[in-house]
Amino acid sequence: MKKSLCKKIFEKELKEEQQILENDYLNKKKRLQYEMKKIEKKYGIIKQIFYLFPNSEIIGIDCNKNNDELLIVINSNDTIYLFGEHYQCLTNLPRIFLKFVKQKKEIPQKNISKFMIF
Repeated sequence: MKKSLCKKIFEKELKEEQQILENDYLNKKKRLQYEMKKIEKKYGIIKQIFYLFPNSEIIGIDCNKNNDELLIVINSNDTIYLFGEHYQCLTNLPRIFLKFVKQKKEIPQKNISKFMIF
């Protein structure tokens, strides 16, 4: 009896509070779905790297000037790729080409001994 009486008296307030709770729930749900998609996209990049280049290695993680996180990957043929959220397909990947040069340069012992502190 008390419950039904209270429901009739405070019907408008109960509906308003219920609507507020539903809106809050929907907003939190949307934020969580957004965060889940963001995390899925981030770890999906790693999955994509090893799908495209099975013998590759991730050699670093850094941010570009737009503060986007990039994974630095070296392929088995010494090609370096940058993977990030904005670089999802192979044709859109920036690449860094480099060449390793070994140079033998002998330093005379006389010059070294001048700079050594004992």
